[in-house]
Amino acid sequence: MNTLKKIALLLALVLVLSACGGGKADPAPAGVPAETRETQEPAETPEDTPEEPPDETQDASAPAAVPEPEPEPEPEPEPLPAGPPTYTFENGVLTCSGGGEVNARGSGPESWVPVVQNAIFSTNRSEAMAAVEKVVVEEGITSIAYHALDHLENLKEVTLPDTLTSIGPSSFSQSGLTSVRIPDSVTEIDKSAFDGCKNLSSVTLPSGLTQIGFEFIASTPITRIEIPASVENMDGALSEAFNLTEIVLHGELSLQAIEGTALKGLM
Repeated sequence: MNTLKKIALLLALVLVLSACGGGKADPAPAGVPAETRETQEPAETPEDTPEEPPDETQDASAPAAVPEPEPEPEPEPEPLPAGPPTYTFENGVLTCSGGGEVNARGSGPESWVPVVQNAIFSTNRSEAMAAVEKVVVEEGITSIAYHALDHLENLKEVTLPDTLTSIGPSSFSQSGLTSVRIPDSVTEIDKSAFDGCKNLSSVTLPSGLTQIGFEFIASTPITRIEIPASVENMDGALSEAFNLTEIVLHGELSLQAIEGTALKGLM
């Protein structure tokens, strides 16, 4: 009897323990291994990430490349002034400014007043002409007209601009010029432009000259002249240039170019 009671008590105790889970650990969630709950390590922090070695192919001290600036467009040339020119005179220097043509201002078909006389405001023409020692023709002037600057007996120097395209007939005749350089912009020198300049020993002609007028250096002491290849017409241009001893022709002009010169007899 006592033994049966003991067995009944043991069975009851087993049933109670089974109902309570028997003190076992909860099973791991489905799909997750049980060991991960105990072995999972925390994620690495930025401080734990090793630094990458620097790129040895790039010089850290070299400045960063700067893009080249876009080229600025070239400014358009300003239009030349239309004229008429203005004239000033100071300390022996006659200055022609503005644009257009330097010319003698006429008061009638047969009567005209020289540029110099207008500039100096002198009623005595001979005194006005003798006062000029230098002429400066400024940028913007495009031509020098007939007799505009002639008979300036004391003129020693003239400055001509790169805007000048033509030198008119007798424009510097009978003046005291000793030398003159004509800018490359000039394409035409008209007849007798430097006729009778008793002191003129040198004329530098422009490379783009297409025409030289009749007797343009007549009665001058020039001994050598160099004619650019661009010249197409110079019939009689060297007539009365009796002091010439050397003529250099760069183009294909005929030998008629030396007619009336000191070299004519040698031909």
